[in-house]
Amino acid sequence: MFFAAGADEIYLRQTPSGESAGRQSAQLLKLLDQYGAAALQRAVREALERDTPRASSVAFLLRRQPPPALPAVDLSRYPETQTIDVRPHDLETYDELAHRKEDDSQ
Repeated sequence: MFFAAGADEIYLRQTPSGESAGRQSAQLLKLLDQYGAAALQRAVREALERDTPRASSVAFLLRRQPPPALPAVDLSRYPETQTIDVRPHDLETYDELAHRKEDDSQ
């Protein structure tokens, strides 16, 4: 999967330049897990076109894109979840807690 994403070319280009091949590989594999093969392949291609064949360049290009959408959760097998009522509370409660801690530390 790693090589199918095109990351092998970055790996091969970086090895002679003195950058750690292991570090580059680890970063590219992490990006593969985070963004998927298709997004990684596009970013690798763009990094190569820009003549910046480094994992950090690929990471930068991927971070410019909106994050992938989270998969929807199918709760149809759990009808009891349709009747759950979630009531939001006043968020100023957290401000009060923070101010109390500041007052206590003085």
